Amino acid sequence: SLQEALGPTAPRLPHTLIFSLPTVRAIAEFVNKHAVDHTDRHVMTKPQSGMGDTCQQSPSRDVIRMAATSCATPGGCTSVVGFWTALFHSADTLCTPPASRCELRLFNDNILSGHFVFGAELFDHTQCSMSAAEVKVTDPNQRLLLEVGLESLVGAKYQAAMLSQGGTGVFIGFGQTPWMAVQQQLPPSVFSGHGVVASASAGRISFTLGLQGPCLAVDTACSSSLVALHTAYHCLQMGSCLSALAAGVSLHPHASSWVSTPGLPLAPNGCSKTFDAAADGYGRGEACFVVVLQTVSTDLHGLHLNDLRLCGAAANQDGRSASFSAPSGQAQQSVVRAALQAVTMESQKHGVETHGTGTALGDPVEVEALQTVLSCGCARDAPLVLGALKTRIGHTEFAAGCAGVCRAAFALQHMHHSLNLHLQIPNPYLEVDAVLLPVQVTSAAMQSMGVSSFGFTGTNTHAVLQTDS
Repeated sequence: SLQEALGPTAPRLPHTLIFSLPTVRAIAEFVNKHAVDHTDRHVMTKPQSGMGDTCQQSPSRDVIRMAATSCATPGGCTSVVGFWTALFHSADTLCTPPASRCELRLFNDNILSGHFVFGAELFDHTQCSMSAAEVKVTDPNQRLLLEVGLESLVGAKYQAAMLSQGGTGVFIGFGQTPWMAVQQQLPPSVFSGHGVVASASAGRISFTLGLQGPCLAVDTACSSSLVALHTAYHCLQMGSCLSALAAGVSLHPHASSWVSTPGLPLAPNGCSKTFDAAADGYGRGEACFVVVLQTVSTDLHGLHLNDLRLCGAAANQDGRSASFSAPSGQAQQSVVRAALQAVTMESQKHGVETHGTGTALGDPVEVEALQTVLSCGCARDAPLVLGALKTRIGHTEFAAGCAGVCRAAFALQHMHHSLNLHLQIPNPYLEVDAVLLPVQVTSAAMQSMGVSSFGFTGTNTHAVLQTDS
């Protein structure tokens, strides 16, 4: 009908027009552009809005800064300011599951306490270009990630035009959840496929905002979101994108996630007792953390990026360790060394946000690996400060790596290292002479912070933040 209305002198409109150019404005611009040249019969033969050259830049060692962060965490924190305020206090977020969790009554006798994001069932679909029918079958993890992701880009002062023109990449740490079991109880829907697959968690953000940079979801279990950030870091260095959103999300909408499960070292009382002699597994937690990264050389919009730099990131694999899920100290040492290659560490006051799940084997292996690598580079008059956010909000699994980055950012910007809970008697297998395990809010004017995250299938990653101040 449009072709006929335009008349015989108009360019031929492809049958795929509304898919290639999904807005009235885009169609009008196309028709106007090709009204004279009838030989151009293809839509978008040239890359849009400068996108074509973002993937052609040569590798560089550009400075990469954190443009913004956002989060939703246990304890009712829906902003980074709220999260950082909570870090100053010693309140524990451990509680029983909220009534909104599916099938709670079926597991009531065996349910574990945990660290929950309240209100996760609430979602304003009108703000996120989703229909009510689509929302009904969509994993709440995707919905929460979309909300927090949009908030992070607003915090970075990005505008819609900037996003569509700047080659922004989306890198998400996310994997399998019990949502498929919930979805199977609902009537079939054309939206069911997108509502349950991990790749949609990243693709939905790019679709909603019109982002055309690299877009992927990463599942390396507990290290997923830090591997996503590592991937974003290297894509920025290679020039594959100009800015990047790295994130992780972990919600457990089905009550079956809160029952003691063989193969998962869940603490019976729901507490992660990292570094403690009584460590008996991790307490499960829920959260969403998003980090926006941007290269300084492409800060064309005057965003006034803060003084936090992501100056190194690396990932590797345990390989043939003692067992499939057992940690490898040698591999952990290697990944930390690799992340530090581009970092000047001499005489620096350095801290590490550890993986620190609170297991009798994992904690000593990690601390020994960190001491081996960092004992030569840190300031001799200052101990290596080790933090464990999991003692505060539980193990947030897919989101744990980006959660550690946000806590490290807090320590560097506010010159305080928040306390580790549930630490009474240190694990006797820890060499604690040269490390500091804060049990109260500690003044710590550190110049750099490392963040470790290790997946139980063997994928390790480490990232390093530094501050200019």
